Amino acid sequence: MLNEQYILIPLTKKENLCTECIELLNQEWPRSVGARENTLRKSLNSTPPMSFIMVDKKTDKLVGHARLCPLLAVSQSCWIESVIINRNLRGKGLGYWLMAQLEDEARKFGFKKAYLSSENKQAFYAKCGYTSCEPVLNVGANTALFERFNLGGYFSSAIDGSTSNERITRTNSSKPSDSCTSALSSEKGLSFSPPTPPPPPPPFRTSVLSSGEASKFDGKKSINYKMIFLLLSAMKMLKKS
Repeated sequence: MLNEQYILIPLTKKENLCTECIELLNQEWPRSVGARENTLRKSLNSTPPMSFIMVDKKTDKLVGHARLCPLLAVSQSCWIESVIINRNLRGKGLGYWLMAQLEDEARKFGFKKAYLSSENKQAFYAKCGYTSCEPVLNVGANTALFERFNLGGYFSSAIDGSTSNERITRTNSSKPSDSCTSALSSEKGLSFSPPTPPPPPPPFRTSVLSSGEASKFDGKKSINYKMIFLLLSAMKMLKKS
């Protein structure tokens, strides 16, 4: 029934819905539009890290969103974040459908484990089959940046005080695989924050320097000012004569 009405596709296939995605994500995790645009830009890819959107086939309206990212800390694993269904459409089983479709997409990319995070939706993920496990380090949509500089080796599993869930990922067969999934906070996971940028340089101010002040910085400048002074004096003398 739901497969006939909805479809889960990469955001790259409907980039015109980026603005609606920002509004949808801000229903649950308010952030500035600029910050959202930056994150979505990093996940506008045809391979993870990538954003998926759930769309109503009949109305072409945005229904849900989820992001799939490679997980550097665990081999053949992915990180699922920003899972959300439009607030006006919740309570209809759409979240379970979205998760099932997203897991199918993860398998297509060869992932055997999937990790996600949640602060207040543990019951929902438990119904999806998730159980507790140790937290893992992740960088979400910034994965490509870390891979570009070969920083993946610095990641390893880490334990903290966060609530975690683990599940056996369903496969296309009836027999479960040996892969697992953890749940931390999708918006407040163990991702690394970017370094604080340096302060901007002081504003450039221009001012006219006297010949004495100019000589402190450039001897040529002091000569130029003296030349101007001499020319002005000569012009005054010519006028008097």
